[in-house]
Amino acid sequence: MRRSLLSAPVLLALLVAAPAAQAVNGGRAATQDFPAMTALELDGSFRCGATLIHPEVVLTAAHCVLEGDDPVAAQRLTFLIGRRLLDDDSAGEVRRGAQVTVHESYGKPAPNSNDVALVRLTQRSGQEPMGILPPDQRARWSPGTEVKVIGWGARLPIGLLATNQLQEAHVPVVSDPGCANAYGSDFDARTMVCAGRTGRDACQGDSGGPLMTLDADTRRPRQIGVVSFGFGCGFPGAPGVYARVADTPLHSWIAARVPLGAQAGGGGDGASASGNLIHPAKLAIARARIDRSDRELDVLAPITGRASGEVTVALRAAGRTHRFTAPVDSANRRIRFTERIPAEQARKGSGILTISYPGDGDTRPQELRLRAAPRGARLDLDRPTLSSGGRLRAKGTITSRARGLVRVGLSYVHQGTTRVVERNARIKDGRWRLNVRLPAEDVARIGARTGTVQSTTAFTGYLRERLRGEARAFRVLGAR
Repeated sequence: MRRSLLSAPVLLALLVAAPAAQAVNGGRAATQDFPAMTALELDGSFRCGATLIHPEVVLTAAHCVLEGDDPVAAQRLTFLIGRRLLDDDSAGEVRRGAQVTVHESYGKPAPNSNDVALVRLTQRSGQEPMGILPPDQRARWSPGTEVKVIGWGARLPIGLLATNQLQEAHVPVVSDPGCANAYGSDFDARTMVCAGRTGRDACQGDSGGPLMTLDADTRRPRQIGVVSFGFGCGFPGAPGVYARVADTPLHSWIAARVPLGAQAGGGGDGASASGNLIHPAKLAIARARIDRSDRELDVLAPITGRASGEVTVALRAAGRTHRFTAPVDSANRRIRFTERIPAEQARKGSGILTISYPGDGDTRPQELRLRAAPRGARLDLDRPTLSSGGRLRAKGTITSRARGLVRVGLSYVHQGTTRVVERNARIKDGRWRLNVRLPAEDVARIGARTGTVQSTTAFTGYLRERLRGEARAFRVLGAR
């Protein structure tokens, strides 16, 4: 759904005066295959476009993967990759979402600034990714340059349904001053670029899809924008607005989370980086404390020394979500920060903390979610064990105030896909114990794994006693 700044009555009035949008949503059918073009479905229904930019990552608009202020659960997302016809089940690939990362500054400073999100897939794609044009090729999309936008969006400004056939349109890039004249303070030149003319534009349903030009060296399509919002569709003086992914602010954000060398035409073979994503992040959380008096969130999260870049952090408390990023301290194998939080969250004294590590060229992505609170749970355990017959054993202690369950999860890579097996142990009198046999299918996959088997043991917290969650990471089995 491309965001529109018009109400239905205004749309109808302007539609009388403006020609039909000869655009992605009704100009002409796509004249070539776009293997990286992706349809994003939420709960099985078409929602947005997206682009495969890495064998395991798609790029889309932030507003496509949000419900209110919060990202949707990745498991609710399905991606149809490499199709022209949405209903052609014989074409392309179908992949599921594994992890959603929304730009932490989405909606700041303008309402649609930083409108980008990345979604990791549960299984790598065999389609060819589309590269993102680097900032040093700015001349390839200077004002007046004809570029291309594709998508399955509505054919009319008041359309609510997607078209079945992938559409395309050539649109001219509009200068930043020209776009500012059209949108005023809603235009953010650091993270937005405009393109379009009367009757040629993107429309509802095209959100998240790519705006493209040709690479100066390879002549392949390369992405420069992500469909974001607009004033109607193809109306005079109102070009479409796109997230500016080929310029430094957003390009750097994406590059910090995705090995862009694995993109098509980006200096790699389209698969090399993904093949190395066998090392676990070993993310754990030793402390997630909310200090009410100082209004601070104090976090210590161990992580492997192989990890790099930064993590996205979200604290949900008091009916709002506070988002920010924190750097990975590779030298000390940890993420360590103290963050000033809103006063109402501090007064609440407890909230749900999510730390998302996006992965890099050497380590797998990982996300942990548990309660931040004043009191420690004192989770302790021996290293979990897994026998050749598939029996998983783990035991440990925790504060006697704790109630509920301790969750023990095993993660490993099988045939290029990261898989997770989880089992729960009930807490009783400050102790917990797990002794279960895994299904034969999981045992066989673990036996045929690539790399190590990693465990994450977590207590998610206990609100009544204001106990914070804690998580520990161990290697269970070595690499094969």
